[in-house]
Amino acid sequence: MTARQRVLVAVAVLLSAAACRTAGPYTAPAPDGPPFLGSDAAAKLLVLVVADADPRVNAPWIEKAERAADAVATALAQAGFRTARRQGMRTTVRVTVSPPLRGPDFTVAVDANGKALDRWEVSGAAWGAEELAELGRAVRQRLERSDAIAALAGVAGRGRSPNEAQPAAPAADRGPVQAEPAAPPPGKRRLAVLDFRGAVPPQVLAVLADQARAAAAEAGRTSGTTVMTRESVNASSKEKGRPDEPCGDAACDLETARAAGADLVVTGEVSAIGDARFLVLRLVDTATGALVASRHAQATDDLALVEAARPAAAALFR
Repeated sequence: MTARQRVLVAVAVLLSAAACRTAGPYTAPAPDGPPFLGSDAAAKLLVLVVADADPRVNAPWIEKAERAADAVATALAQAGFRTARRQGMRTTVRVTVSPPLRGPDFTVAVDANGKALDRWEVSGAAWGAEELAELGRAVRQRLERSDAIAALAGVAGRGRSPNEAQPAAPAADRGPVQAEPAAPPPGKRRLAVLDFRGAVPPQVLAVLADQARAAAAEAGRTSGTTVMTRESVNASSKEKGRPDEPCGDAACDLETARAAGADLVVTGEVSAIGDARFLVLRLVDTATGALVASRHAQATDDLALVEAARPAAAALFR
């Protein structure tokens, strides 16, 4: 093959690739089933969205990858996820948008803690605002309907037992909350984890309480304890005439837990001293008001405190 023939073949390949990249607008039907995550559960996850372009890809496609990553981050933020575009942060989930050298316009990969959760290929026509918004919507829907993502947020997906976690639906779709049965199975004690309070944002307090619930559920498998969901605690205590306002002291916590029918209650309070944050956890017997156990966790930022909360909560039950 002569040099001229090789050039013509290369041009033909490039033209073919260009034709593939304009083969109609991109559309993405929603995955099957209702979403597992509402905005409250989505806010527990920090999603890093990155554009990972091979430097050999043409500059316009590197630019489109950045715009695509921006669109994905925007769609996730609108759905309640906490998002980041800066690398080097401790994140829960990573979404990578990549324009490959050949083949589809983009590949989108989702992973968490180094484990691949999802991957798919997308191609479009012009990749203007509408198609970029469609790409962002597709990523959001996949995250909202993923069992693995639901587990990371502490809610139930298709593959998890509702006894371990309660699905979180969007606020607009959430129906009346149903209280759990008045009595636990024979031989089991009921444990409530109340809303935490203290010197960090409400969404951080919610994640800290969820970490304590997860630790309690794990311990309950061997200790004969049933962990009540937050919704069932609120519904049961409201039925007994307790006010909706959050408690501000230990006496109120105890009365709320008793009204919910809990035998044990876990409370948590965060204090800030300088740059340090201190979480104090208490396990109390509701019948006697006696302190069963107390543990604490210390960290210099919110994310580190969340990471330290679960082992500290697990230590309450040893």
